[in-house]
Amino acid sequence: MALPIQTLSLLRAASQLAEQLPADAILLLAETDLDWDAVLKQLDGCRLLVAVQQSPLGARLKKVPSLTVLEIDPR
Repeated sequence: MALPIQTLSLLRAASQLAEQLPADAILLLAETDLDWDAVLKQLDGCRLLVAVQQSPLGARLKKVPSLTVLEIDPR
């Protein structure tokens, strides 16, 4: 699944900001599944924190070694 152009633009901007500030990581709130290889490619080595609600998506993302998954309570 290809990433939408808006998502690609936001990821590029986040990567540039992380380099310029410098930042330790980029936080992404995920409500749906994405092409995580494409996301990581766009972030080019930046540490990625992915916040998800406890769900099947969160369980799947925890199996991706290059992601740090933070489960959040929707309340």
